[in-house]
Amino acid sequence: MKFLPLGTASDAIDRRRLIDLALTGAPAAAGSTIITAPAGYGKTTLLVQIRDELELLGFRSAWLNCTVDHVQPAAFLVDIAASFQRAGMFPSMSEFGLSDIVSSLSECGPVSIFIDEYECASSDETDSFLEFFIRMLPSHCKLFVATRELPKISLSKLLVDARTRLVKANELQFNPAETKCLMADKGDADQYGDLLEQCDGWPVILQLLRLEGQALQKTGLPPTAGQHRVSIFNYIAEQVLARQEEGLQEFLLQISILSDVDVASARAVTQSDASERLLRAALNLSPIVTSIAEEPLSLRLHPLFRDFLRQELAVRMPAAPNALHGRAAKHFAALNDLHKAVHHASLSGQNDLTVNILEEAGGALLVISEGVAAAGAFLATLPASVVTARPKLRQLRVIQQAMEGTSPDWLGDFERLDYLCSITHADSADETFQFTTDLVRAIRNCSETRYAVLSAPWAELAKLREKALALRYEEPRYLGICLPAEQILTCDYGSVSLAERRTQELQSLFETEHYAPNTVWITNHLSFIAVTRGQSRDAEHYSRVVLERLADTGEMRNTFMRRHCTAILGQSFFEQNMPDVALAHFDAVPRQTAYSLLSTQVYAICTRARCLFLADEVDQALSDLDDDYQYALEEALPHMSVIAPAVGAELRLAAGDRSGCEQLIRSAKLDAVLDQHRTWFVRPWLETEALVRLFSRYWLHAGDAERAYNLAHEFAIRASQSGRLLMGAGGLLDAAAAALASGHRGKADAAIRQAMKQVEGTGAVRLFLDADEDVQAVLQEISGDERSGTGSEILNHFSARIAHDADRGVARLLSPREQEVMAELYLGHPTKVAARHLNLSYETVRHHLKRIYHKLHVHTRQQAVEAWKRHADSP
Repeated sequence: MKFLPLGTASDAIDRRRLIDLALTGAPAAAGSTIITAPAGYGKTTLLVQIRDELELLGFRSAWLNCTVDHVQPAAFLVDIAASFQRAGMFPSMSEFGLSDIVSSLSECGPVSIFIDEYECASSDETDSFLEFFIRMLPSHCKLFVATRELPKISLSKLLVDARTRLVKANELQFNPAETKCLMADKGDADQYGDLLEQCDGWPVILQLLRLEGQALQKTGLPPTAGQHRVSIFNYIAEQVLARQEEGLQEFLLQISILSDVDVASARAVTQSDASERLLRAALNLSPIVTSIAEEPLSLRLHPLFRDFLRQELAVRMPAAPNALHGRAAKHFAALNDLHKAVHHASLSGQNDLTVNILEEAGGALLVISEGVAAAGAFLATLPASVVTARPKLRQLRVIQQAMEGTSPDWLGDFERLDYLCSITHADSADETFQFTTDLVRAIRNCSETRYAVLSAPWAELAKLREKALALRYEEPRYLGICLPAEQILTCDYGSVSLAERRTQELQSLFETEHYAPNTVWITNHLSFIAVTRGQSRDAEHYSRVVLERLADTGEMRNTFMRRHCTAILGQSFFEQNMPDVALAHFDAVPRQTAYSLLSTQVYAICTRARCLFLADEVDQALSDLDDDYQYALEEALPHMSVIAPAVGAELRLAAGDRSGCEQLIRSAKLDAVLDQHRTWFVRPWLETEALVRLFSRYWLHAGDAERAYNLAHEFAIRASQSGRLLMGAGGLLDAAAAALASGHRGKADAAIRQAMKQVEGTGAVRLFLDADEDVQAVLQEISGDERSGTGSEILNHFSARIAHDADRGVARLLSPREQEVMAELYLGHPTKVAARHLNLSYETVRHHLKRIYHKLHVHTRQQAVEAWKRHADSP
C-alpha cells in the first residue's frame, strides 16, 4: 500500500474547482502542484480525483505514500523509483540518481506523479531533492505533492519561474455550497448548529458528522441540541473513541505510538494475544482507520486521530508512552529495522536502550550496513556524553566522522579512545572491538595526510585483509571497512589493476549483502581510479555522478568525498587544457586542511598553482606554494612537505629563477628525498612524480642531459607498468627533452610517440603543451606529417593551435600581461626597469619574456620588437 492511495474517491463529492485549480491554476505553465493543509483537509481525496481525471486523458500514474523512513533521501529516492517501476516507467537498477529517473521519465508518454503525506519525509536533504526534482521535471510530466507543512524549498522562486503552483488550506476548505452538497442526504444541515461553523469547512470533521448522521438515521433519533458544541478532539473522543468497547479503546491508545500498525508490532507493543481481532475491529472506524494490507493485516490511523489518541494516552496513562516506545524499540530491533528501533528508543527516554540496540547491531560496523549518514543520525539521538562513555559507540562516532569528513576532531578522539582502552584494558576481551580499532587505524594511516606513513604499510594491511576475509561469512562488514582503506593505499602507492580488482570486490560485497542502498562509494572509487590512470574524461564523468548523487540523497555533509571529487574535477579539466575551469574547482576546496586525501591536497594545492602560473599569476602561484609548504612543515604532513617545495622549485625553474629553484631544493633537502623514491611502490606516486619532474628538468637545465634522461625514462617505465599512463607519458616527454638535448633524435621520437599513444582518447593534452620547447617542435613536425596516424587527438590539437596562431594578430596572441611586457620591450626598457614599472618580480618578467619568444617564434628582444612592429594591431 505504500504505492497506492490510502483511500478512494468513490464516496466523495466531485470538487471540480479544486481539480481545475490543481491542474491549471496560476502559474498556468507549472508542471507541479504543492497541496498544503493540516491533517483532514481532503488532500488525499483530491489527489485521487486528479489521478482519475488524468488517467482518463491517457496519463500513467505513480503514487508514493511517505513515511518517516523517507527522511533519509536515499530511501526516498529508492521508493520514488519503485513507484515508477510499478507503473512500468523505470528499469531496475542497483545504483541510480535523480538524473536517471528524469531520463527514464523523458522517454515515457504523459505521466502523473503523486506524493502523499510528504511531511513525514520532510528534511533539509529531502526538501533539496524535491526542489531539484521539480526543476528537472520533463514537460510532459505532472507532479502533485500533498503535505501538512510546506517543505523548505525556494517556493517564491519556483512560483516566479512558473515551475510550481500552490494550493493552500483555505482553498481546500468546503465552501457553503459544497458543505450543503456533502450533507444533503442527512436532512437539514442547520440541525448541526454551530458545529458547521466550528468545522470551518474542515473536510474530515464534516465527514465525521456525515458518518454520525448516518448512524442517527438508523436509530431514528434526532441529534440533541448543542451536543456538537465541543472542540475537535473532544468530538473525536465522544463520537469515535467513547463508542468503542473498553478493550478496543485501550488498544487504540497503545498502538497510537506507531505510524503503521501490523499484527506483530501491535502484539509487541500491547502484549495482547487479541491484537489481530482488535485490529479488524478498528477497521470499522474507516475512514479514520485505513487498511494498508490484508496479508499480513496492517492498518494506519488517520494522522488527526493518531495525534488525538497520543494526547489522550499521555493524559490517561502518563507513564505508558515511555514503556510502549521501549517495547516498540525492542520489537523493531529484533527485526533489524534500526531506523524505527532507534526512533522509538529515543522516544522512550531510555538512553541505555538506544545504546544496547546500536551496540548489538554492530556498533562501528553500522557505517557499512546502514550508511554513514544513517550512523550519524543514530548517534544524534544520544547525548554526546553518553556516546563518549561507551567505547563501542565512541568507535562508531570516530569511523562515521572519518568517512564523512565533516570534522577532523575524530583524529584526536580516536587517539584518546585508543589510549584509554590500552591503559584500562577496556574491551580487551572483545576481539571484535580490537579488530575494528585496527581497521580505523588503517583508515587513518592511509587517508589522513598528517598520519600518512612514509612507506606503504602493505604488510599491515595484508594482515587486516586476511582476517576480514576469514570472517567474511560470519561478519562481512569488516571487509566493507577494510577494502576502502586498501583502495586508498593502492591508488596512492600500488598498481591501478589491483585497485580495479578491489573495486570489483567491494561492489560484489555491497550488492550481495545489500549494504548502504544507492551508495556512491563505488562510483567514487571509479573516479579515483580514472584520475590515477589518467583517463581525464572518465574521471570527470564519475566525479559529476558522485556529486549529483550526494545532492540527490542529501549527503552533501560528506565533505571528505565532496572535496575529493571536486579536486578530481579540477585535475581533469586541467589535463584537458581548461585551466580557468580547473581553477574555479580548486578554489572550492580548502588548501590547508588537517584531514583530506593526499590526492585531494596535491590537486587543490599544486595543480592549482600550475593554473595560476599559466594565467600569468606567477608570483601568486609561488607565494601560495610557499605558504602551503610552511603549513605542511608546521602540521608535520610528511608528503606535502616534499611535494609542495618540489612543485615550487619546478615552477621557479620554469620562470627562469634557477637560483631560487636551487635554494628550495637545498632547504627542503629534496635531493636526499629523491634517493628514497628509487625503491618503487614504497612512496606515494604523486610525491615521486613531483620529484622526478623537478630533477629531470633541473638536471637538463644544468647540462646533465644523460642523468635527466635516465631518471625520467626509468620513472616513465615504472609508472606505465603500474597503470599510471598519464604519469608515465609525462616522464616520457621529459625523457624526450633530455634525449633531444643529447642529440638522440630517434630516442626522442620514440618517447614522444609512445607518450601520445598512452594518452590517446583520454582527453589529456595539457602535459604536451607544458613540454619542453624542443619537444613541442617535434610535435609540430609530427602534426604536419600526413602519414602519421599516431596520437591523432594531440596532433589535431597542435595543428589547430598552429593554424589559430597564424590567423591572430600579435596583440591578440599575447595575453594582457604579456602585451604590457611587450610594450616595455618596444620602449627599450631593460628587464629590471620593466619589472619596476609593472610591479612584478624580475623572475616573473623573465618568465613572460620566455613565453613571448615562444609565441612569436623568435629568440631575441630585437626579433620580438620587429615581430611586434610587423604584426601588432598598434604599438
